[in-house]
Amino acid sequence: MARQRGQGRKGRPRRNEAQRILVVTEGTKTEPQYIERLNSHMRSKASTAIVKSVGVGKDPLHVVQKCVSLRDAAVKRKKPYDVCVCLVDVDQHETLQEAAQLADTEAVSLLITNLKFETWLCWHAEDKRSALTSSELDHRAEKLELVLDKSISPPFSH
Repeated sequence: MARQRGQGRKGRPRRNEAQRILVVTEGTKTEPQYIERLNSHMRSKASTAIVKSVGVGKDPLHVVQKCVSLRDAAVKRKKPYDVCVCLVDVDQHETLQEAAQLADTEAVSLLITNLKFETWLCWHAEDKRSALTSSELDHRAEKLELVLDKSISPPFSH
């Protein structure tokens, strides 16, 4: 039986185009490793994100400035990011308010970890939300074998 015009074969379902996400962090080791492992986990769950993680190692204002610079360069290359995020610790940074204002002006999400990033790691391993000092948090992350020399431990897979 011949096919009638307009009744062609059904093609493959169209794949959704992956979202491009830029994450720029204050930390140069732990945070980029965390973001990359989270991205790997999400991709295994059929997520459609392409995450580029960049550790800056400076104060929050430099982190936001770097994010804006990378975003603008990607636009010029015709490979824009769909989402741009900066991740910083609250610390005692003098530039935190200025960074927040720049992020708001540039439509960049600014995530501020109250105390330090290791808090997020500990939340993966235990259901405790008690207040800890910075050194107590470092000790807790070490005891839970989450961090070794400011790097996420290989067994960390939460």
